[in-house]
Amino acid sequence: MARERSPQPKASRPKSAAGSASENGQKKLPGESAKSKSKTPQRPERKPTTLGAARDAATRLAAAAGLAPLTQRSIPAPIADAPKKRLKRSPLKPEQLEEYRRILVIKRAEVLGDVTEMEQEALGSRSGSLSSFPQHLADQGSDEYDQSLALGIAASQRKLLAEIDAALDRIENGTFGVCELLGTPISRERLEATPWARHSLEGARQLDQHGSR
Repeated sequence: MARERSPQPKASRPKSAAGSASENGQKKLPGESAKSKSKTPQRPERKPTTLGAARDAATRLAAAAGLAPLTQRSIPAPIADAPKKRLKRSPLKPEQLEEYRRILVIKRAEVLGDVTEMEQEALGSRSGSLSSFPQHLADQGSDEYDQSLALGIAASQRKLLAEIDAALDRIENGTFGVCELLGTPISRERLEATPWARHSLEGARQLDQHGSR
């Protein structure tokens, strides 16, 4: 006789999450997910802040806290604009100073001789015209013009004498060749042309600009 096959037990299917939820009495309502999303708080959009607004806000916070207001740091000047170190002693060598001393002494003797001669001639002609017979008015005017011109030249030459003497004093105290305005060296070319120069070319230019204002 053939054996009867025993019926095999059917495999139980896993319950879905929806089924388990429905069994526990927790049924999802339609539109519940949409409501939950709508209830989530949304962050407000941040507007981009400018540098000025941030600075104003920091100033208000500092004032509320009783702190001193913020100040901008002073920006240091460029190195190129920094004042250069002033020279206190002559940059020239002793033999160079001695050569300029010799040139100045010779020039002083020449100028002094010219000044003395011009003054003597001007004063001598004036005394002679006063003691002589009356001259023609035109001749007398010409003589007076020549005398005033000679005395004017002599006065300017005496100013040059004073400048030469000052240059000799600078050689003695060791400051010859240093610009009195800027404290920078006077170029050799300028000293060769004008040994009694007090200022460099740049210093003389600045003096002319201030004098013309």
